[in-house]
Amino acid sequence: MSLKDPLISTLSSYLFWDVNPEDLDHNFNKDEIVSRVMSRGLYSDFQTIRKFYGDKNLLEILLQLRDMDVKTLHYCSTIFSTPIINFRCYAQNASRREHWDF
Repeated sequence: MSLKDPLISTLSSYLFWDVNPEDLDHNFNKDEIVSRVMSRGLYSDFQTIRKFYGDKNLLEILLQLRDMDVKTLHYCSTIFSTPIINFRCYAQNASRREHWDF
């Protein structure tokens, strides 16, 4: 399979199992690409998007993601030396009420 987007073709193919990878664009779909790599990708996929987007742009994307698991959130906070409270997903998760058991 030949993909037209150079970034998508270098990432793990299982990340995009539910969409047609040929329809993805690294600029238009950058939030979805970064979200999938951070939640389900390999370390090599992370290194690829870090090199492709650059630390500054990648951090801007990560800061605006609405959902991120706790380990990934702390990892991103550490790697980019950014306080965890600056991440949008942290503020949204903090405002969610947990179900309480009786």
